[in-house]
Amino acid sequence: MSEPHNPSGEVPDSGADDASPDSGDASRPSARPAGETEQESEPAWPVEDPEEPAGVGEQGGTRPEQEPERSDGFAHLEELEQDTDRIGWKRGYGTEAAAPEPGRSSGEPGAGTSTVRVSPVPPPGPSEEPTRQFPRPDFSGPPPEWQRPVHPVGFAAHPDSRQGSRQDPVPPPAPRPDEAVPGAASGWAEPHGAQGTSAPETPEWNAPPDPETAGTSPAVPLYRRRGVLAAVSLAAVVVLAAGLVVGGSVLFGDGPDRRAEPPPPVQLRPAIKPLRGSGAELGRQQLSAVLEQAVSNPALGTFGGVVVDPASGRTLWQHSAQQALIPASTAKLFTASAALLALDHRHRFSTKVVRGTEPGSVVLVGGGDPTLSSLPEDAESVYPGAAHLDTLVAEVRKATGGEVTSITVDTSRYTGPELAPGWLPEDVRNGYVAPVEPVMLDGGRADPGSAVSRRSEQPALDAGRELARRLGVPTSEVALGEAPPDAPVLGEVESATVQRMVRTALQRSDNVLAEALAREVAISTGFDASFAGATAAIRTVLTNSGIDLAGTHLADGSGLSLQDRVTPTALGSLLASASAPVGSESALPASATKKLRALLPALPVAGSSGSLESRYQEEASNARGWVRAKTGTLSDVNSLAGTVVTRGGHLLVFAMISNGTPADVARPALDAVAAALRTCGCR
Repeated sequence: MSEPHNPSGEVPDSGADDASPDSGDASRPSARPAGETEQESEPAWPVEDPEEPAGVGEQGGTRPEQEPERSDGFAHLEELEQDTDRIGWKRGYGTEAAAPEPGRSSGEPGAGTSTVRVSPVPPPGPSEEPTRQFPRPDFSGPPPEWQRPVHPVGFAAHPDSRQGSRQDPVPPPAPRPDEAVPGAASGWAEPHGAQGTSAPETPEWNAPPDPETAGTSPAVPLYRRRGVLAAVSLAAVVVLAAGLVVGGSVLFGDGPDRRAEPPPPVQLRPAIKPLRGSGAELGRQQLSAVLEQAVSNPALGTFGGVVVDPASGRTLWQHSAQQALIPASTAKLFTASAALLALDHRHRFSTKVVRGTEPGSVVLVGGGDPTLSSLPEDAESVYPGAAHLDTLVAEVRKATGGEVTSITVDTSRYTGPELAPGWLPEDVRNGYVAPVEPVMLDGGRADPGSAVSRRSEQPALDAGRELARRLGVPTSEVALGEAPPDAPVLGEVESATVQRMVRTALQRSDNVLAEALAREVAISTGFDASFAGATAAIRTVLTNSGIDLAGTHLADGSGLSLQDRVTPTALGSLLASASAPVGSESALPASATKKLRALLPALPVAGSSGSLESRYQEEASNARGWVRAKTGTLSDVNSLAGTVVTRGGHLLVFAMISNGTPADVARPALDAVAAALRTCGCR
């Protein structure tokens, strides 16, 4: 770190000059007139055995070589103050530690302890100013040769001053041999009247160049260099600010290159355009020409189909539309629509564990949720948003302290047979469905992460056994039974919402989930929670909403039964009601239409999602993304029902059922019919 700038060349002030007289600083020089004798005063600050007399300064003043070590002298403070008042302390005067008198040893009488002697000062005369610390310059004679008068020119920079080094300033001029530099010998300022007094140094900025160094460039004074730097810095800041203003104007549109205003946001106003009058007739003719070749494909087997304009409710094209055929999973559209109409879309089904009748016994109560997952809480099964068994176990363990000895499984929510009429015995083993019970894990799957997996023959009991294992209860202590009325709840978890479960049932074509939704429709409408009660409830809800189900017979809620019969007209009527604009001729009451709207986004997208993800990849690829439809597949049964946006921008509803041909030939034929609808202008 560089030393502070000292233009006068003085020794930096250590603070001794500012010490008060009461501080007892023995290092101050004293000056007294010649011939004055020392007067001994009472001891003030004792000095322990000084080795030699105090040194005499170069200018006649004296000061001790070492500051005496102070002891307690407060007893003499008052007397010392009196002496101070008497002799008139002034700045620049101090005390000196008195050495033993010559010829007297410390053992002689009167030697005693060393004392501090204060030199008396005569009153100031008219020709001196005792209060000044530094000698007063003599202005009566001519100034020294090296000192020039102060002139404004003296503050200007030398022409070659820019070559000076800031790190290496030019030292002050050396004093002449016959001149004494104040403070050079001892670093102390001399009082006025001391011997050898000389004029003070001229500040560096007033001193002319040394004659011996003439021709060299003196250093620029520090304050000048700082001023130049400040001016340069200020100029740079001004230039930078101006650049920012100009650049900001150009960049942000305030300057001459202002960018154009952005276009107004696009206002999307989706609407379903009806085909009316001659336009509707023209649409029928176009559809007949477009579909004639596609529906003549023998791969369709026994085929029925319909195309409806949902905006007007008119049928644009049909082929054996009133023939009742096996629908397969397209029957789930009836179950899903009834659930959306009869149930709160935000409702969730709960699975509870309540206290049993015996100490240590608990009851697992099925609440209609077949999606309860056996996977860890951070893993997701085939059912998005499903509750986890681990959560239920944690709640039960916390409520009981882990003291559970037996588990009862309550399945009384459902009634009737667990398998629907028309289901094949191998459907359970093949992983298509599980016995319908109000509580099970992962839809009864052996593999929770696989959509098609072998199913449990006793899904409710297996759920109770898994709960027992996680609670540390022997599986032999698990049995079917009923919970006592108003039993305290020890743990409870909830499923995803009804709307999300509807979407999952349609996207994944999940049979168990569809059957669970059908049972809940029956319970909410007062029917028995059985296959017969569920199908009756579905028909009642849809018919009361204005949907024509003539010629339709359902044996289950999933379409897995071979006894199900549905006409293409019924499927078309259902989808047209869900797609019709509110207030149109074919629309249902506004409340029903609003509820059914959730059916449309739940449909799989061609070539993108759900059961249509792997389809529409080759010949029918032009319909990829434009077709949304529910699929149906059984042995020699294939169906497709949904919506398509035509090339002319119209939304059309279609329903097609094929019986009697295998899926590997019937599916591409159905996809080709939907793709043909996409190419229709229908204006």
